[in-house]
Amino acid sequence: MKFASPLQHAMLGIVHAVVFSDGEIRPSEIAWIQSVVRKHNSFRDLNGEEFAMACAEVLDEFNSAPLKVVMGRWVQALSGYSASRSIAFELAVDAVLADGEIADIEEGMLLYLAKAWGISDRERELAYRDALDRKAKGQ
Repeated sequence: MKFASPLQHAMLGIVHAVVFSDGEIRPSEIAWIQSVVRKHNSFRDLNGEEFAMACAEVLDEFNSAPLKVVMGRWVQALSGYSASRSIAFELAVDAVLADGEIADIEEGMLLYLAKAWGISDRERELAYRDALDRKAKGQ
C-alpha cells in the first residue's frame, strides 16, 4: 500500500538521499525530516502515521537498489513537474544545511540535481540564500 503520491514519494526520496548521502544518519536529521519536511505544504494531506510509513517506503527503496538507480528514478519522476522539482530542490538544500555543515558529497548531490533539472548556478545560489534565511528565522 502506497502512503504518498508518486510526486510526494519522489520528493521524500530526494530529501532522504541528500540527508543520508554523507554516510551518517544523525538524530537531528531524522528530527528535521519529521518536523520541517512533514509540515511542508506538499505533505499536509498525510497524517503523522502516513508520513512515517511514506518515509519507511523510501528507506525500503534505498535497500532495494543502488542509490544511483533509485535517485535516478526519483529525479525522473519529478522531471516533468516544475513546481514539484523546485520544492524538492528547496527541501534538498534545506536538508543539506540542517546539520550546519555541507559535506562534499552533499554538495555533489545538489549539483547533480541542479544539472538533471536544468537549475542554473544563479537559481542554485538563490536557493542556498533562501535556505539560509529560513534557517536563521527558524523555519
